[in-house]
Amino acid sequence: MNKLRILKYDLVSIALYIGLVSFGIINIYSSSFNGTSVSLLDLSSIVGKQVIFFFLSIVVFIFILFTRNKFFDNSAFFKYYSDRFKEK
Repeated sequence: MNKLRILKYDLVSIALYIGLVSFGIINIYSSSFNGTSVSLLDLSSIVGKQVIFFFLSIVVFIFILFTRNKFFDNSAFFKYYSDRFKEK
């Protein structure tokens, strides 16, 4: 049963996404390398910003991937009406 649950997701697309984003981060790192050691999690460098955003997007991606469809259907009603009655 666990094998059937994994087959529900398009693993090729997930692997391609992670591969392409990783390749992009490596390209940004190599183009901004100036001979000194650069921390990948340093927010003052462009590479650090990209790596942080990559990790945050992976967390959001996993949350959306494993959330049931009904959650978004049910919460859309509340989001719509909360935005509708805001002050203009």
